[in-house]
Amino acid sequence: MFLPLAGYVLCKGFYAACARPVQSPALNWYRACQAIISILWLIFSIINTGAFDGWARIGSLKHRNSGTANFCIFLLVIEALSYMYSSIMGVVCLLQIGSVAEQDLGTQFPISRA
Repeated sequence: MFLPLAGYVLCKGFYAACARPVQSPALNWYRACQAIISILWLIFSIINTGAFDGWARIGSLKHRNSGTANFCIFLLVIEALSYMYSSIMGVVCLLQIGSVAEQDLGTQFPISRA
């Protein structure tokens, strides 16, 4: 559900970083969307609702005495950790986008005019 949205935000962020000015509307749009997505990833790593198995679902799975409950808990931990990793990477991208947009890439990749 959120992967297409995350891909869209990534494309907007890449465009904003390449377009330059640090305070461009595209860059501000990226920052706002990335902050929302990071918060959503963090929420989905905690809640126990629908298809999202957050940390809160471990309690309900521990009460089951079947052998599959342990495997379900293992998968739940992997899923919750992946949501948390996505949230952390979103914050890292938010912090790094300003420094990337401020860099002068013209000196690193000179354009030859023939």
